[in-house]
Amino acid sequence: MLRKDNKDYYFDYLLNTQKWPQSWYHQEKLQMTQKLVTELPIGSKILDAACGTGHITAKYSNDYQIYGTDVEPESINYCKTKYKGNFRLASLYDKLPYKDNFFDLILFHDSIEHFKKPKIALKNLSRVLKPYRKICVSTINYGNPMWTILENTWHRTVAGNCRTFSEDTHPSRYTIKLLRNHCNSYFQEIELSKRVFMMELFYIGKK
Repeated sequence: MLRKDNKDYYFDYLLNTQKWPQSWYHQEKLQMTQKLVTELPIGSKILDAACGTGHITAKYSNDYQIYGTDVEPESINYCKTKYKGNFRLASLYDKLPYKDNFFDLILFHDSIEHFKKPKIALKNLSRVLKPYRKICVSTINYGNPMWTILENTWHRTVAGNCRTFSEDTHPSRYTIKLLRNHCNSYFQEIELSKRVFMMELFYIGKK
C-alpha cells in the first residue's frame, strides 16, 4: 500500500497522462474505447471500472449512461466535480453496488496490474456485465523487454511517483498467456492483441 502522500502524487501522475508525451502512449486506449462505445445503442450503460480521472469515458456521457467506480475518494470526488455520470466509491474486491447483468460494456483500463488478487476483481465485474456484452481489459505487457527498459528509465527518472517498477505498485505483471488465463476464467475471448509497440495488451471478451 502506498503512503497517503504518494497517493496524492499518483493522482497527479494520472492527470499528466493526458498531456504529451504520456498522452501518446494512451491513444490506443482512447481509440479502442471509442470503437466499443459507439457500436452500442444510444443510452447503453457503461462501467469505467477503477476509473481514475474518468477522462476516457467522459466524452460519451451525453449519449450513454456512464458509471465509474474507484477505491480512491480523490478520484471519485474529481469525477463527480468534472463530469456527468454516476461515480461511486467501491472496491472491485467487494460485491459491486449494481444489479446482476446491469452493464452493456465494461472498461477496465490499466488497472488490473495494481491488484494482488485480480481474479476476484474479474469475477465481480463478470456478475454485473450483461450476457453476450463485452469487457475490455488493458494492461502492460511484461512479456515485452521494451516495456522493462521504459519502466527502468523513464519511470525511474522523470515519469513521477507512479513507481511501476515496484511490486507494491504493480503486483500482477501480465504476459499475454497470463492475461488470457485470468480473463478466460470469467469471459469468452473475442480478441487479444498487443499494441503500442507491443507494450500494451488489450483483451476483449464477452460474458
